[in-house]
Amino acid sequence: MRPAPLALAILTVLLLPAAASAGQGRLGLRVQEMTPALRAYFDAPEDRGVLVAQVEPGTPAAGAGIEAGDVILEAGGQEVDGSKALRRVVGKAPEGEALALVLLRRGERVEVSVIPRGRPAPPVWDRDDLWGPGQSELLRELRGLLHKLDERLERIERKLDEDDVDRT
Repeated sequence: MRPAPLALAILTVLLLPAAASAGQGRLGLRVQEMTPALRAYFDAPEDRGVLVAQVEPGTPAAGAGIEAGDVILEAGGQEVDGSKALRRVVGKAPEGEALALVLLRRGERVEVSVIPRGRPAPPVWDRDDLWGPGQSELLRELRGLLHKLDERLERIERKLDEDDVDRT
């Protein structure tokens, strides 16, 4: 039994972001989501942070002094609440420009600067290697909608930054 086109399109949308960010290695580290036990052990905040599980030798992360066991709290001035948030910031970081990271290391707050290696990851809809030639009309339409959605989200983010006021 073949999956319905809509189900296939939804599955594609769910899987593409992971495929697009897999293996980018722009910093050269592997991270792990924080669990309540890890948060307690590393004395990390409850609402943010990812644990650095491994740092590859000779990579930008190693050169910046990032260590396994560090907890990344912020990247590029944005709070990191999980690995997806970190990938998003690193994926958009311009090649050759320093990216500020705020870490928690053995209970101390540490700031480092790392220069991602390689060009920023292109948006999913611009990756022909993921979409391939001969895509169906439904996938072409979905690709266009993803592009429009991203543009709209960027406009909203800019607007929110402009209107950044204390609403308490």
